Amino acid sequence: MIRVLYADDEPSLLEITRLYLERTGEFSVDTVESASEGLTRLKTGQYDVILSDYQMPGMDGIRFLRQIRADGNTIPFIVFTGRGREDVVIDAIDSGADSYIQKGGNPQAQFAELAHKITQIVRRYQAERKVREGAARFRALFENIWDIIQIFDKTGRVVYNSPSAYRIMGFPENEPLYFHANNALTYIHPDDREGVVARYREIGAAAGSSQFMEYRMKMAGGDYLWLESVFTNKYDVDGIHGLIVTSRPITERKRAEEELKKKHEELNAAFEQLTATEEELRQNYNELAGSEHRLAESERLIRASEAYLKCIISDAREGLTAYDTDLRFTLWNPYMEELTGIPGIGGRGKTPRRTVPVVWGDPLSRQSQKSTGGRNARIRRYPGRAFDKKEKNLDPLHCIPAVRPRGKPDRGHRDRPGYHATKRGRTRPRCGNGCVKGKRREVPERL
Repeated sequence: MIRVLYADDEPSLLEITRLYLERTGEFSVDTVESASEGLTRLKTGQYDVILSDYQMPGMDGIRFLRQIRADGNTIPFIVFTGRGREDVVIDAIDSGADSYIQKGGNPQAQFAELAHKITQIVRRYQAERKVREGAARFRALFENIWDIIQIFDKTGRVVYNSPSAYRIMGFPENEPLYFHANNALTYIHPDDREGVVARYREIGAAAGSSQFMEYRMKMAGGDYLWLESVFTNKYDVDGIHGLIVTSRPITERKRAEEELKKKHEELNAAFEQLTATEEELRQNYNELAGSEHRLAESERLIRASEAYLKCIISDAREGLTAYDTDLRFTLWNPYMEELTGIPGIGGRGKTPRRTVPVVWGDPLSRQSQKSTGGRNARIRRYPGRAFDKKEKNLDPLHCIPAVRPRGKPDRGHRDRPGYHATKRGRTRPRCGNGCVKGKRREVPERL
């Protein structure tokens, strides 16, 4: 519904016009009898069109129109005037009136023309207002957007540069950025120029096509700025007839990508180093496991050797003893108990003087002291019984003497290689050729 404000100093014409327009239901008419009252209504109400008589007391229709335009109101305005007043029509059009209607003639035709003009003017005004609003909206968008928007025509000439292009590239707005595509190419980095030209020609040959690319553009200061651009072919679109290029700065993103790439390479290097370290640790672990296995095997062999040595000492048919540097017995094997009649528990930890008394001084102790220097010593007699004893210094802390009875050897002793039984029952050692060494009669040692 179109809302109409009608100003006229003739009440009867006001009422007739209101009734005729409202009978179709397309119009809503408010009437006032003066221009000043009409100005007041405009401040409180919303209207789509103003219909005003020219000749009114106080303020005529032309002055009424000029006041409305002076207030910045662009509402459509139609002037009612008498016939033959062409000067009034010209004055009204010059003052901003949208149309006029001459009074007189057939009232039905006159009101029909009035209704048609009101509808036509209002629709045109609303369409123009939408266009103006849209243009203002897009202008504000283009002027404040941070993306660079450019339009190139078919010849390569730049027909539009958004204000952001100057702001981002650092050029003053009163200085043209460039006028032609060939001139724009000089701003592109030499390494990227060939690719941009090839893409530009490819897009220009295909209507409606669009391509994406990244390249570097020189700024006013001489530095290069990374741009992400979309080229769109709009040569066949009315009002554009050009190639639209929308660009966005991506220097920060490129820098972040480089940092990310560097971090990725560092992480890969660290991972490779970690892998190498892990492999080295695994090898060290395997070597350590092998060493532990060899150590366990060595300990097993030592324990087996100790057990074997204990068996030999226990089963030997010789008296075996051992004493430390303080000449205290640490070993007294079972055969020594049999020879001396002294149990092992009674001999260990005691000196020879306390364990085995001697007749001539303390030859055992004196001879044992000789053995601590690595020499062999021999003692011939013990009280009550004669023995052969030979001491061997095995280490600085222990000496192991071997003791056996003198006299006729047993069968096992006689059957051993290297020994020979004489007529008197004594044995003499033989060398490898079977000869007897010396004439001294003694029982050979079995160590």
